[in-house]
Amino acid sequence: MVEDLLIGDFNMDDFLSLEEADITQINAGSKAIKVIIIIDASNSMKGYKLGAVNDAVNNLIEKLSRMSKSYANSIDVMGIVFSNRVSKWSSEFIPVVEFTYNFIETTGGKSDVTKVLQELARICQNQLIGGEQNVILFFTDGLPTVEYEAELACLNENDIFETAKKYCISFEEDIQDELSMEFFNAFSNNEPIPINEVDSIYESIF
Repeated sequence: MVEDLLIGDFNMDDFLSLEEADITQINAGSKAIKVIIIIDASNSMKGYKLGAVNDAVNNLIEKLSRMSKSYANSIDVMGIVFSNRVSKWSSEFIPVVEFTYNFIETTGGKSDVTKVLQELARICQNQLIGGEQNVILFFTDGLPTVEYEAELACLNENDIFETAKKYCISFEEDIQDELSMEFFNAFSNNEPIPINEVDSIYESIF
């Protein structure tokens, strides 16, 4: 576990069910899946926002883990947390069945998106390949506190990043905020998803 990450308690007993029909569907045309989960832990996410993210990500990992047991190819995960610094669960992707999500607390500081984009550039350059299903899930309120446009423009020149499925998961009030929407639209090739509708991502992943 990275040194700067703050860990809290969580309950591993809340497993999500998977219907037989879902198993048949996800095995059709299956390919290796790499999922990058990015969590904004800056000051603006403190309180109920980060609590909702913890619940959503924990459920996401549990469901992907259950799906992977019947999936014809690998599902691997990497977790990144940031504020004014970036922390990762591991330097490599981990099979989702071996990935343990620990609830995080606010690490403090401002939302320095440029550092996350720089880390994504390194991951796309060195750890992702074509022919896989690459998915980037960005949990944030969409309020960067630094200029990020140049970094994002550079990252968009990477074919792996450009073709990845990218989603911003946020909150109703932030999805309606003009400044937040500027970031959501710049980063993602999909509409921002309210955090209470995060299950809609599964259909797209598979």
